[in-house]
Amino acid sequence: QGRILEKTGLCSQITFGRYVRQGRKLGVDPKLFIQDLQFNKVPVRVYQPKATSDGRRRGIIFFHGGGWVFGSLDTYEKVCRYLSRESESVVVSVQYRLAPEHKYPAAYEDCLDVTTHFLRNAEHYGADPANVVVCGDSAGGNLAAAVSQTLAGRADLPRLRAQILIYPGLQALDFNLPSYHQNRGVPLLFRERAAFFALQYLNGHAL
Repeated sequence: QGRILEKTGLCSQITFGRYVRQGRKLGVDPKLFIQDLQFNKVPVRVYQPKATSDGRRRGIIFFHGGGWVFGSLDTYEKVCRYLSRESESVVVSVQYRLAPEHKYPAAYEDCLDVTTHFLRNAEHYGADPANVVVCGDSAGGNLAAAVSQTLAGRADLPRLRAQILIYPGLQALDFNLPSYHQNRGVPLLFRERAAFFALQYLNGHAL
């Protein structure tokens, strides 16, 4: 459908994809305190359990997936609420800039800025700065890994406790690896689509 709309000039495939993937902000959660903020000018949504705690909680910084092109705070609202409730953690969901409007390294820079800000200010949100993890799925897993590698040698910040990488995209240089051939007919992310998303992220509107 996206290709048809693009050929007729009504909208691009990416615009259509964002429309069908858009989420909606859910109602009040009785177990969580949720607020929309900005960390270093990057929009974030912070989830804090309302229940009392004996000490400071774990912090989870979450980077959503979507091929660096799709995704928002609302599309991952249920996931982040679940993470915060079930793990009793403070969760920070990050609305990083999307490609192709903002090519590399915009998304990475946003995620890095949010992470450094939260590590420096975790206690303000009831989180333990020595117990902060980064987490992401797909493109978000790529961003989590990149942020972790960047901060590994920083002596001026608390060290990240862990990285949780959910089916992360960790390389975009070789689309002829055995896994691509073994799974070439398996939905959802075919080789051509993986290459498309990588090019959008790296080149943006230069394509």
